[in-house]
Amino acid sequence: MKEQNKKMRIAIADDHEIYRMGLKLLLNSMPDMEVLVEVESGNRLLQALESTCVDLVILDQSMQDGTGLDFLKALSAMEKPPQVILLTGSSGSAILHEA
Repeated sequence: MKEQNKKMRIAIADDHEIYRMGLKLLLNSMPDMEVLVEVESGNRLLQALESTCVDLVILDQSMQDGTGLDFLKALSAMEKPPQVILLTGSSGSAILHEA
């Protein structure tokens, strides 16, 4: 359970700058949330998380350096894995089942 007055620390990984900017603006406007990491690729996300601890990762499924599912596997192997929201524009259920 989250401590009182403690902000949820968030990372956003999406190769579309406009999505990252919009999510960051929205989330940072909420008093109990703070975006600490905003990157355009999964590899940069993993690099950033070597030195920054977050509670939640918002992860795009389709990026140029791999799929969100690939990076989800890497995140789940972390010592303290963050919660993950996987974003996709796909309407298929295969991604959902694999995730």
